[in-house]
Amino acid sequence: MLLMKSQNMLVRLWLREKGSTYVCLVLILLLSGCVSLEKIPPLENTHFLFITPSEEETFETLAKRYLGDVKYAARIKEFNGLDRVIASQEVIIPLQSFRPGGLTANGYQLVPVLAYHHFSRSNSNRKMIVGETRLEQQLRYLQDNGYYGITIDQFFDFLEFGQVPEKSVLITIDDGWESTYSIAYPLLKKYNYPAVLYIPTNHIREQKGRFLSWDQIRSMLVDETIDIQPHTKTHRNLTERRQGESFSSYINAIRSELGEAKHIISNKLAHETTSLSYPYGAANSFVIAFAELEGYTTGFTVKREGNPFFQNNFDLNRAMIFGGYREREFVKNIDIFESLKLEESEPIDESLNLAQLDFRNSEKYENQGQWRTAHMAWKIYRDWLVSELNKKLMNNINVSTKEYEQIKQVEKRIMGLRDKTKKIASEHYYAAIVEKEQNARFKGLLRTLLYDPKHKDALQKLKVLDQQFDMHKYLVKPNDSLKKISRSVYKNEYKSILIPIFNTQIQSNDDLTAGMILNLPKKPRKHVVSQSNQGRKKSCGQVNNSNKSKEKLSQEYYTAAMLEFNNGKTSKAVSSLDTSLCFNPGNLEAREMKELLDTLLN
Repeated sequence: MLLMKSQNMLVRLWLREKGSTYVCLVLILLLSGCVSLEKIPPLENTHFLFITPSEEETFETLAKRYLGDVKYAARIKEFNGLDRVIASQEVIIPLQSFRPGGLTANGYQLVPVLAYHHFSRSNSNRKMIVGETRLEQQLRYLQDNGYYGITIDQFFDFLEFGQVPEKSVLITIDDGWESTYSIAYPLLKKYNYPAVLYIPTNHIREQKGRFLSWDQIRSMLVDETIDIQPHTKTHRNLTERRQGESFSSYINAIRSELGEAKHIISNKLAHETTSLSYPYGAANSFVIAFAELEGYTTGFTVKREGNPFFQNNFDLNRAMIFGGYREREFVKNIDIFESLKLEESEPIDESLNLAQLDFRNSEKYENQGQWRTAHMAWKIYRDWLVSELNKKLMNNINVSTKEYEQIKQVEKRIMGLRDKTKKIASEHYYAAIVEKEQNARFKGLLRTLLYDPKHKDALQKLKVLDQQFDMHKYLVKPNDSLKKISRSVYKNEYKSILIPIFNTQIQSNDDLTAGMILNLPKKPRKHVVSQSNQGRKKSCGQVNNSNKSKEKLSQEYYTAAMLEFNNGKTSKAVSSLDTSLCFNPGNLEAREMKELLDTLLN
């Protein structure tokens, strides 16, 4: 009875903690003669599978079968350094990311995000429109040169220090023009490149016209070539208050632009959204704070740079692809690696083909002080031993206690190296957080993640390194009021309406208690838009009230142009836009709409 109780206790222990505990259990049972060999279940591969593929297998079928999704095909391909699956040649399948964030001792991966807007049948040199032939040439270039089109979800995973193919690119399309469906969509399908469509929901109609219809969007979404995300409701510049607009009205407008766009897409498409493309690529600390409040997790600008894994989620980069781009200009926008020497390179840093590591002699990497490589090699070796042992069990071939003991010893080496690399990571982290020089701190945090990819604090600190989009922490003082706090933080009283929005427990002065911490968006950095021809009044057409400011008149003509365009009066809309820009050449909304309409009429 006592023996039976002991066996039951060991089995429960195994069910709770596999790995070396299970190896110990098997050893005990074998040595005690309590169980026959045939009843021992196979050991579990923890990091790698070793597969001998058949002739029909591809990287895609292997990824689907063993990793659950074809999107991991590139991971298998890169790890094994193969162009194709070769029948009967062993393939190692990594069960987790083996190079998160594309981070090595020599630098880090960049994911370029390409931003398109409008397309035409013939080539154009206009900035906002890309011809059909040129788009196909660009997609063919990406395909011929081994670039993987990733989905928005894969990109989000990368931003959380996940792994995507070494040569990844994300394609986005803004504004919701009908040419997305008639020109871009068929080509994206042809070359098997997914894309994200960012739509201003007010542009979309039930019937197709110059903009997409909801039915066209539904068909692309079901096909899974295109994902749909908001580009706000009306494509308003979120960073600018309009002439005569109160701060309270401005804040309500931002929330409407962000919240209603999500709500409309959810209602029309039964599709939940979390990503935002800022109109004109313009964002500031207020806009970002409200985007987070409305449930967004990422926001895209149009800064022409690639994205490392630590890029701030609300300050993501995109390169606008213009109509006049030839191959040379296009290629400049797809950098995939930023070189940065962090420390001496190890074999694990030199190639994605880690199947070539001499894992059967893992100890040699330890002897050379190559701790990260040794850790990886021992993990591969452990799972190779497990795979060899499981083959014997499946074929009813006797296994010895020595084989289990060998696996147990390898697991001890793995745990020892895990502890060592974590200790090294901690040393880098604590050195980094006390470092005053920002570049040195940056490198220290990267070294931390190099040795411990699960170090969440290091990743978080990297993402907010410049702190411009952090929330301001305000310590409430005795006798503080909402207006006093607003004056202290924003230098005026009327922004006190922000306090209850971001601190829902505070609705009046009575709710303030000395010592409490309030979260408030930082005061936005000043952004100056240069405006030409501002010195002299011009005659820009008949106006009803000549006492109105140029900015007010410009906005009125822009609003009229939007109504005219929506009613099919394109020529009148162009005329109104010309007048709008005459009054205020710096009206970015009117200027972009004018450029887009010009491409339609030429």
